[in-house]
Amino acid sequence: MTKHNHLCSMAFGKPSPVGYCPRCDELRSGAPARAGWQKLYFASKRERDERWRKALRDHDCKQAGCLAICVFGDN
Repeated sequence: MTKHNHLCSMAFGKPSPVGYCPRCDELRSGAPARAGWQKLYFASKRERDERWRKALRDHDCKQAGCLAICVFGDN
């Protein structure tokens, strides 16, 4: 597959005008979008967020030595 070039002005899924960018021309002609970092990023973000929520649920202020203000995550 072709890559976007320096003339590409694609933003928010709207391709550049015809003839400016070969990759945008391919997409306009029906080429599939690349499966890439988006799927990996959002899957790993969900996992990180879930680990954070679990750690917060499991946090015990008394055992951790928190005073009037909880210091969970301040390390």
